[in-house]
Amino acid sequence: MEDAARTLGARGLDRFATITLPLMLPGIIAGVITSFSAALGEFGAVITFVSNIPGENPYAAAGLLYRPAIAGGEHAAARLAGFRWCWGWAVCCYPNGFTARAPDVGALMLAVAAAAKRGAFALDVRFELPTPGVAALFGRSGSGKSMGHAIAGLLEPDVGRIVHDESVLLDTQQKINVPPECRRMGYVFQDARLFPHLSVAGNLRYAERRAGGTPYVSLATVTGLLDLGR
Repeated sequence: MEDAARTLGARGLDRFATITLPLMLPGIIAGVITSFSAALGEFGAVITFVSNIPGENPYAAAGLLYRPAIAGGEHAAARLAGFRWCWGWAVCCYPNGFTARAPDVGALMLAVAAAAKRGAFALDVRFELPTPGVAALFGRSGSGKSMGHAIAGLLEPDVGRIVHDESVLLDTQQKINVPPECRRMGYVFQDARLFPHLSVAGNLRYAERRAGGTPYVSLATVTGLLDLGR
C-alpha cells in the first residue's frame, strides 16, 4: 500500500498520515488498551514491592507520580514526561530527508538500460520507446517482467540508466535515483492495491490531488470511461 501511494506522488509524512496510520489504527488502539492494562499492573507491582518512598524511587513511572508532591517537583516531572515522550517518538519514527525535483513530463520518451542479479537469475534489459503509444511486455512467470518496478522507482537495479523525456530518473554511475513519489510514473500492480479505508471515489481523488501539474485526463473523463458514475 505504501509503494502504491509513492507511485501516486505521496511523500513521507503525507503517506504516513493518509495510508500507514489509518491502516495501523485498529492495531494501535488494541495495543494501547493492552499496554495500559499491563502497565497499570506493573506500576502497582513496582510501588508495592520495590520502594514507596517519595523522591527515592528510581523508576520513571513512580517518579512521575511522586515528584509533584515535592517542592519544585512539577518541573522535574514535566521534563521526565517530555523525555519519555520524545524517546518513544524517536523509536517509532524515522527521518525522511530525501528530496528531489519531479521530472517535467513532455513527449513521453522512455529509455531503459538496466541489469540486476538475484541469486542465480540475471536480467539485462535495454529498450527505448521514442514516441507516444502503447507497448506490451510479456513473458512467462519468472522471466523478469517485474523489472518494471525499476521504472517506477520501487526497485533499484545493480547497474542501469533510466531516462524519461530527457529527465534522468536513474543513473547508478552518477548515483542518481529519483524516488517514486517524484517520478510521476503511474504503475499498476499485479495484486490489488486499492486503499481499503477509502471509497472508489476516494482512491481516485487520492491520486488526482497528488498528480501535480496538469493531468493528462480529468477525473470526470476517467469515471466516464470506466463507467463509475452510477
